[in-house]
Amino acid sequence: MGDTISPHLELAMTNTKVLALAMLVLLSSTRSTISTTARLVLTHVTVIDMTGATPKPDMTVIIEGQKIISIEGSKETLVSRDAVIVDASGKYLIPGLWDMHLHTVYGSAKETESILLPLLVANGITGIRNPGSTISITQINRWRQLIADGVLIGPRIFVGQQVDGPGGPNVSFVYRVKTEAEARSAVQRIKREGFDFVKVYTRLSRAAFFAAADESRRLGIPFAGHVPTSVNDGEASDAGQKSIEHLEGMLVSTSSDEGRIRQGELQYEAKLLALNGRPAPTELEDENFKFVTASLDTFDEEKARRLYAVFVRNGTYQCPTLVIHQAWASLRHPEFFEDPRLRYIPVKHRKSVDFYLDPARSWSTERKVVTERLFQDRLRMVSSLQRAEVELLAGTDASFGYPVAGFALHDELGLFVQAGLTPMEALKTATYNPAKYFGLLNSLGTVEPGKIADLVLLNANPLDDIGNTKRIEAVIVNGRYLSRTHLDKLLIEIEAAAKR
Repeated sequence: MGDTISPHLELAMTNTKVLALAMLVLLSSTRSTISTTARLVLTHVTVIDMTGATPKPDMTVIIEGQKIISIEGSKETLVSRDAVIVDASGKYLIPGLWDMHLHTVYGSAKETESILLPLLVANGITGIRNPGSTISITQINRWRQLIADGVLIGPRIFVGQQVDGPGGPNVSFVYRVKTEAEARSAVQRIKREGFDFVKVYTRLSRAAFFAAADESRRLGIPFAGHVPTSVNDGEASDAGQKSIEHLEGMLVSTSSDEGRIRQGELQYEAKLLALNGRPAPTELEDENFKFVTASLDTFDEEKARRLYAVFVRNGTYQCPTLVIHQAWASLRHPEFFEDPRLRYIPVKHRKSVDFYLDPARSWSTERKVVTERLFQDRLRMVSSLQRAEVELLAGTDASFGYPVAGFALHDELGLFVQAGLTPMEALKTATYNPAKYFGLLNSLGTVEPGKIADLVLLNANPLDDIGNTKRIEAVIVNGRYLSRTHLDKLLIEIEAAAKR
C-alpha cells in the first residue's frame, strides 16, 4: 500500500464523526444527543433471520458496538434517548452476504483496496472466501486488521493458496508439485504461511492429491477446490474435500461411461503438458470437447443420486459459480458482455471479457450450442443437489473484470432461483451456509441477539423476488452503519478510481 490514502479510506478513518453528524440530522426531531457508546436502533423493520423462521414484521433491532443485543417487537421496545435511531418501516433486514469464490488476483494492492473491497461492501457483501491471490498474505492480514478496526471498508476475508500439478501458468499463488512428498511439503508451507485453507486443482496427479488430502487432515487445515481429472468426485469427498468448486468433475463422475471418458481426458492433459505452455491447437480443443458431449449423453441418474448421498454423508459443499457457466453459454450473444457495471472496474481490466470471446472465435456453432446445453445441465444439477440436501454456496469466481465483483453475487442468487431453488433457499447459500462452512454460526450467518452485526437493509422483500437483494438501503459491517447516501458516495469514488 502506498503513502497516498484513497478518498474512501480518509472517510473511513473519520467514521465516528461522520456517523455521528449524519445521525444527529436523523435525530433532530427528538433533540437527542449521541454519546460515544450510542446504540444503533433499527425500528419497524421486517427481520428475515435465516434461522428457518418466517419473517418477523415490525421489529426493533438494537445494535451496540459490533453485536446485535436485542430483537423485539417495536411496540414492546423502549429506546433510550442516547440511541441512534433509523426508521426502517417497509424495509427488510437480512444477514450480510458472502461471496464464497472470489479472487484478488489481477489487481494491484492499491486497486484492490480502493476499488474491489469497497465495491463488495457497497453490494452488501460482508464476507468473502478468496481461493488464491497474487497479493501477499502479509498484505491481506494487514487489510483484515484494518477492516476489523473500522479503518478500511471491506468484507471479512478468508484466503487459500493453490496446489496444482505441472504445466499451468507460472503464477505466485500456485505451488506446483509432481510427487507425494512435494504435495505434502506444499500443504505444510501453506499452513505455515498462515493461509486459511488449501486449494487443490485440476492437474494434480492422483497420488499427489491424496497425499495433499492426508497432509491437510494431519495438520488440521481444510482443503477445497477443483477435483483433479484423475479423481472421482465421490473419492474427493471421502478424502475430506470440504467443497467442490464450479461443479468440477461432476459430469464425468455421473456418467455411465466414466472410465473411458476419464481416460480420454487424462490423455488430453498429457498432450497439453507436452506443448510446454504453447496454445493448444483448435483440433485438440475440439477433441477434448467431445468428452463433454459424451458425458452429457451418458448421464446416469442413479449414479448421480448415490454421489449426492456421499456429499451429504461427508458434509461436502458445492460452489457452482453459475455466473461463469452462464458466460460461456452466452458466446453466441456478444451483447451479453456489454455490462454497464464494468465502469467500476479499472479500464485496463475491462477487456477481460475477451477471456470468453477470443477463444470462441474459432469455435464451431455446434460447440457453442453444446456449451449452452452444458449450462442448462448445470442448472438441472444444482436443482438436483438442492433436492438431495447437498449444501450449496454462492460464489462468482469474480476478480477484476467480468463478472463484475459484488454485483455478480446477486446474479448468482438469481441463477439459483432460475435453477429451481426458492428465494429463501438461494439466500441461504450466501448467508447461513457460509457461516456454517466456516464454523461461525455462533457469531454470523443469522440475525439473532448475540451475533455480530453484519447485516443488509433492503427496500423490498427478497423472498418475493430474489432480485430485491440488489435494492440495498444500508449495509451494516461489524456494527458500522453505511447508509444509501454513503454507499452511493463510495460507488462514485470507485468509478473515479477505476477511470484512473
